[in-house]
Amino acid sequence: MNLGLRYCTDSQQDAQLRALSLWAEQRFESSARSGGKERRRKVVEKECAVWRDKVFVLALLGRLRLLNSLIDGAFVKALVFSYFENHYSGPAEPLPIFMYIQEYFAVCLMSLRTYVMQILPELRAPTTQNGHGKVLLRLLRCLHLHKGNSDTLTLLYVCACRCYGVSARLVEAVHGPANAVILLAESFDPDSGSWKRVDFSRLTYGGVAYEPTKSAKPYNREKVVTYSPDSDSCEYGGHLYVQRDNKLFVYKRGPNLSIVAIIVSRSKQPSQVVLNVSEFRFEEEEFRQRLVRDKQKPGAKEARQEYHYVFGCNKYGWTSEITPKYVERYATLTLGVKLRRYNDVCVKRGKDIQAWLMQTIEHLNEPVKHVTGASIVSMLERAEAKWMDTRVSNDPLPDSKARLKNHPVYVLASQIGSNHILKKDAAPIAFLKGEEVYLRCDLEALKTRGAWRKANRRVIDDVQPITTRKMYNRNTRMHVNTSLFSESQTELIPQEVPTDGAIPTTEYDNVDVTGQRFVPQGTIYLRTKRVDLLLKAAKALQLHHKRAFSSYQKTDTFKPEIDGIVVQKSHLPALLQKYEELAMEAATKALEEKKESYRNFWRSVFKAMLADPPSVAQEHHSKIRRELNEHVTHFLNRMEHLT
Repeated sequence: MNLGLRYCTDSQQDAQLRALSLWAEQRFESSARSGGKERRRKVVEKECAVWRDKVFVLALLGRLRLLNSLIDGAFVKALVFSYFENHYSGPAEPLPIFMYIQEYFAVCLMSLRTYVMQILPELRAPTTQNGHGKVLLRLLRCLHLHKGNSDTLTLLYVCACRCYGVSARLVEAVHGPANAVILLAESFDPDSGSWKRVDFSRLTYGGVAYEPTKSAKPYNREKVVTYSPDSDSCEYGGHLYVQRDNKLFVYKRGPNLSIVAIIVSRSKQPSQVVLNVSEFRFEEEEFRQRLVRDKQKPGAKEARQEYHYVFGCNKYGWTSEITPKYVERYATLTLGVKLRRYNDVCVKRGKDIQAWLMQTIEHLNEPVKHVTGASIVSMLERAEAKWMDTRVSNDPLPDSKARLKNHPVYVLASQIGSNHILKKDAAPIAFLKGEEVYLRCDLEALKTRGAWRKANRRVIDDVQPITTRKMYNRNTRMHVNTSLFSESQTELIPQEVPTDGAIPTTEYDNVDVTGQRFVPQGTIYLRTKRVDLLLKAAKALQLHHKRAFSSYQKTDTFKPEIDGIVVQKSHLPALLQKYEELAMEAATKALEEKKESYRNFWRSVFKAMLADPPSVAQEHHSKIRRELNEHVTHFLNRMEHLT
């Protein structure tokens, strides 16, 4: 995930959304073929929305784990620790470290990265274009210039805290409704026994705002600059760059020229040593004024912001969802702004996204549990998770039945579907208008034998069904009684092991990979639209393979839709190489057939003209026909030669 989703926060751009929509439409077109056009369109749109949300969340988690792995690396740790050992003399506590960064580092609003890339082409190398290079370059410039954006200072703060043994983690929050992504930090305060939120974009620590640096201390006393068209200057991106000796003056274009920065170099060619410079920090005053305005603005509290997703990444890559800490407990109206609860956030996400998100985070944290030294991290995360669960469970009940519909925590007795039952120890926790209210975790899903088989589980022998209900059978086109079973009446289907190199199959000599079923051990499932080429490649190489299907044809009878094959993992490289060769041959053959169809078309056109020549004179009929035949033959020969 760290390598595949480096900087995918732009995964919701139009081009990627269109590509994802097309993929989802092809993926789910067969499943919605039985209904009308409007119904199919709604099903496809719903599935596309779910997959877009999943891709967006995966991009967030991938970017968060990438940044966390970088500041946990040996290079960044050595760099930051060396700097703080030489310049920082305070205690190893989170607040003094924050105060030091707040005092000696400036939060920049405008970076000179565009100018640097223009005059230093070597920085356009792939090393600085990917996620790792960008972060490392910004950290180096931040430590050298004592200046950086809020994200860079957040990474610097978390890395410095971890170097001094303070528990700190990166936090990635998504604001609504535009899904704006911001990077924050949290550090554990042992005195109060809680996590303190750190936001360098607002210069706040634990909810307390601090004043920015009041005035900059320029390294160069040069103040008056006269603009002359004859001097060395250039314009780029709405800014004017004027070079005078060893100084470079940056202006902002407008009705009047306004100065942005003055760069002083140690030589008379600042374009060659732009990284070894000292700057006038003119933007600090603008940033300070903006912070003061935001602080004095009524109702500008951070708690009133809407958070859709908030993820934290601790040491060793331990990921957790801390959204309940960033939303309000009670839905009230304050200054016309409606505060949201975590349960309402989950309702808007949907039950599928919520369950998938919990499984994904648990899967990401599984390798971290066995890392040496991760016990304290695990203990802090479990304690905070328990506190958040208590806070969510103590949320007040909705005051209407409409709000209880699809609620992630509570469910009305009348809203329990026929595919769910209450557990034996379930008890109502409240009553709403005389109707019982239960916890949704007290429900147990009921499925048929086939549905459990798709979930890679099988019903235990000699067990009685929980209930039976009438369901429509496509084979008989009638409603028949169907038995339903709970998960406790099933067991996991073990992964099959090939015997003597033979791939296990069903009674129809194919491999069933529908739903969540496992492929046999040591094998791999290849799916493609050109199954004929895949089978041809396997037969040409004389590889042992079996046909496989992941869905059924939408007909009256459940006929498997063969869409791939299963082969041994060791045969995969050779099979893919042969398949690519056959695919190229098939594409070349299809192109030649298309060209031949064009030739046949024009040949038939000219033959029709020869059969009915454009002449009214009977005596010249044979002469005209002979001349046309010669010209047509010459034309066709030239066309075949050109094609």
